Amino acid sequence: MSSSDYARLAVLYDGHCNFCRGQMSNLVRLARSGAVEPVDFQAVGALDRYENVTHAQCMQSMIVVAPDQRTWTGAEAFARVLMTRPILGKVAYLYYVPGLKHLADWIYGIVARHRYRIAGRAVAGGDCDSGACQLHFDAPKKEED
Repeated sequence: MSSSDYARLAVLYDGHCNFCRGQMSNLVRLARSGAVEPVDFQAVGALDRYENVTHAQCMQSMIVVAPDQRTWTGAEAFARVLMTRPILGKVAYLYYVPGLKHLADWIYGIVARHRYRIAGRAVAGGDCDSGACQLHFDAPKKEED
C-alpha cells in the first residue's frame, strides 16, 4: 500500500519548544512515510481546523488528531504514531499494558511539564506574545536600569 492509502494523522506539537521540535523530527522518521503531518500549534490559525482541541490542551501535551477528529494525547499519541508502522506498531501496543501505560503517562507528564527547561525555547525571552511560554518556563526577570 502506498502512503496515500492511509489517513494522515496531524501531530500537534509546541513549535516554541526546542525539545519538542527535535522530538517531532524523530517522530516523523519513526512513522510510516507520509503518515503524519507535523503541526506547530503555536502558529497563528493552526488550531482552526481541529474542532475539539484548545491551545491550553496543546500546552499540556502533544496531541494526535485523526481525520475524523478523534484525538490522543501524550504517551498514547506517541504510541498511535508508532502504530503507523507494522513492526513498531506491535511494540507500541505495549503502551496499553496497565502498568506500562501508567508509567509511560507519568514519565511523559514530567517531561512535558519541564520541556522548556530541558532544551529551552525557540523564541527569545519576551517574544512569546501570548504569554503561554511562562506556563512552563520561568524566565529570569530583566533588571531595570
